[in-house]
Amino acid sequence: MKVNKAKYILLSGMILSALSPALTYAEDDTCNIADIVSSYRSDEPLSLKNVTSCAPDDIYAVKISEVCSDNVSGKTASDGNRYDWIELYNGSADAVSLRGYGLSDNVDKPYKFTFPDVTISAYDYLVIFADKEASDGMTAPFGISSDGEGIFLTAPDGTLTYSLNVPALAEDTSFGYYKWDESPSVMKPTPDKVNSSILRYLNGPVFSAESGFYKDSFSVKLTGSPDCEIYYTTDGSVPTAGSKHYTRPIKITDRSDKPNDISANRTATYPRSAMNYVPAENITKSTVIRAVEIDSHGQVSDIMTRSYFVGIDQEKQYNSMPVFSLAVDPDDLFDYDTGIYTTGKYYDYFKSGGRNFGIINNDETWLMAANFTQKCTPDDNTWEKAVHVDMFEGDGSLGFSQDMGVRIFGASSRANLQKSLKLIARKKYGSGKVDYELIPDAETSDGDTLGKYDSFILRCGANDASWTKLRDPVLQELVRDRDFETQCGRPAIAFLNGEYWGLYQITEDYSDNYIHNRYGYGKDNTVIIKNGDLEDGLQSDFDDYKELVKFVRNNDMSVRENYEKLGEIVDLQSMADYHASQIYINNQDVYGDAWMNNTRMWKLRTPEDDAQGDGRWRYMLYDTEYSTYLYGRGGDFDALKNAMFENSDSVIFSKTLRQNKEFRELFLNTVMDLANLNYTKENTDKVIDKYYELYSPLMEEHVKRFGPEWRVRNLYNGFYTNQINTFRNFFDGRREKLAKALISYGLGRSTSELTVTVNNNEWGTVTINTIAPEINSTGWKGLYFNDCELVITAIPYDGYEFDGWSGLANGRRKTVRVKLSEASSIKAKFKKK
Repeated sequence: MKVNKAKYILLSGMILSALSPALTYAEDDTCNIADIVSSYRSDEPLSLKNVTSCAPDDIYAVKISEVCSDNVSGKTASDGNRYDWIELYNGSADAVSLRGYGLSDNVDKPYKFTFPDVTISAYDYLVIFADKEASDGMTAPFGISSDGEGIFLTAPDGTLTYSLNVPALAEDTSFGYYKWDESPSVMKPTPDKVNSSILRYLNGPVFSAESGFYKDSFSVKLTGSPDCEIYYTTDGSVPTAGSKHYTRPIKITDRSDKPNDISANRTATYPRSAMNYVPAENITKSTVIRAVEIDSHGQVSDIMTRSYFVGIDQEKQYNSMPVFSLAVDPDDLFDYDTGIYTTGKYYDYFKSGGRNFGIINNDETWLMAANFTQKCTPDDNTWEKAVHVDMFEGDGSLGFSQDMGVRIFGASSRANLQKSLKLIARKKYGSGKVDYELIPDAETSDGDTLGKYDSFILRCGANDASWTKLRDPVLQELVRDRDFETQCGRPAIAFLNGEYWGLYQITEDYSDNYIHNRYGYGKDNTVIIKNGDLEDGLQSDFDDYKELVKFVRNNDMSVRENYEKLGEIVDLQSMADYHASQIYINNQDVYGDAWMNNTRMWKLRTPEDDAQGDGRWRYMLYDTEYSTYLYGRGGDFDALKNAMFENSDSVIFSKTLRQNKEFRELFLNTVMDLANLNYTKENTDKVIDKYYELYSPLMEEHVKRFGPEWRVRNLYNGFYTNQINTFRNFFDGRREKLAKALISYGLGRSTSELTVTVNNNEWGTVTINTIAPEINSTGWKGLYFNDCELVITAIPYDGYEFDGWSGLANGRRKTVRVKLSEASSIKAKFKKK
């Protein structure tokens, strides 16, 4: 690409003149970018990423003078809508034709928008709106990222004549030139006019006390910049010049005896719902102060937010759990039109439909509509609001403090009084990452603790919210070692605008960012399918997925060539692991006769040379709690029965299981591997006990806050412990019950017990199929299907070597393949080297 020979290039706020005296320019007064780069010598490399602007010689008189990337209440287009916009300025004494010029946000695609026969008058301005859904000839067909990106103006001959690298901008601000011989600045938008109002950067008030836990009451002093006044709020709202005027230190006390505010709002769920509840007592409270400083010109600083907890013993009251303080403008939560935590206008729309009365009368909340059921789209973030997050560790220390975005998260659980919240880091709020080890158990593929998050979930327990709240974290932890993704997490307490908001589970958020942060793969190369629809990726990726479904549906999977082709497209062990786990716990929220739910698959579009990046589809486990006797005993094998249907995209699994003997053996062995290791009584009790010890001390305060009424009435009669025991008892005898069910469905024959021993368990061990059980001095026992080939491998420890098999196998090959027909034993012998 060619660029006009620059009089200057503004680089990271520094003007570089006379790039290279030795540089020879072409007769047309242009040069290649590569020539400029090679001629420039500096500690900081020159690139289009850090070039703030490329100013032209006078032969190119048209400049990019101003850009607005988040036009909320400013200039409107001819259709009455507000779009991003780019302002051009003709600084010459003659009119200039722009015909054939290109305008783009991608330097490699300079003609995303090509100007028609348009002329810009001398010393005049031209505003071009930008929207990727543009349909008219004078709107550029791309949006401008509010997180910041470059804008490029290119002449018809391919010469890059001007560029402006726009930083992240707040809504209704712009970036451009106040004076052409000065650096561009953030300013108040002035489309079609001289840029005349540079925004002075105000740091915001300084607090005399940092966010944290305090034993006794105290006063906090706010200090502002010269010539500024300070205004503040204590209800989470955004402070303005109409808020409280700061004149003296603010007294911070324990406010728990004050009347409840947002906790008394009954619009957070449907009015007839059994979940509609307000606490009968005053709840625990903190103090949130949000403050700004405003100068004499009316310019407003960033919002400074602090969270104070007085008289709360975090160890005693909250079991040394992390605590989140969330500050959200109350209108963003409960406004009738746009509030995300209220029934609002969308529920009234729903009620107005006569056909919906039956749904309302039956309290079928999962079928209703409300503001809180509305979801963001890639093009519309109306239902995402700004939130300030203070996160404290269990010892009271501040983990991180950050402005983020918040959305209601989930499906039917959006109707819960306590809703799951998705917290998102974006540059428009401050930082595009949460740079913190939020979940100690979450690791990268290299084994390092994950230290960066683009988003995460505060999960309410969803279907299990009023029962144990801990099913999903337990069930995910039990299978953390299997060949699919699981979400790590840890429990935490939340406060919303200074009011206790209950017990949550911090949970990883599945997305292309999740794959990038865990494995290091490029986000643009990641494809995710959720419930048969494209979640991340390109249309071509979705087409590939649908071709996979079509291939399985239209072909005989007993044919070896077809099965081998499937194995090239899908990680078959991942598929076996995923469905074996869901069927084992009897998850009834995955399979249906004509639908598939809570199922995600991911892959890389372009394979990379490692195990997980080979381009095959793999599974992602989530939302497991509608299982394990959640609503009473119910059907023990509903998931197994429904998994056999072939009318949805789960046909990939069900048809392959039914038709292909090799996969059927893989699946049956996987079920029993899980039963013999992951889901043993010893292991399930250990993990359930771990979470019970964390959750149980906190349930009284949580139930008193969120109810519902029937739950409050059962608060002291052992209800919670009984629910934990119901969960625990599901696993009693589950292995044998499921084995019989699989036999009744014609998937397996009989079962036999396998006993594995070693001559010395300090010299070596044994793996069976996909598991490495602990083999003690008395050996290990597992149950497997007869006639399914088992792969058994001897693993000598350092300093020892394998010395042969006895029992079911013999010889000295470390790996043997055997089949059971009756109860059998196998022994691995090791010796010193």
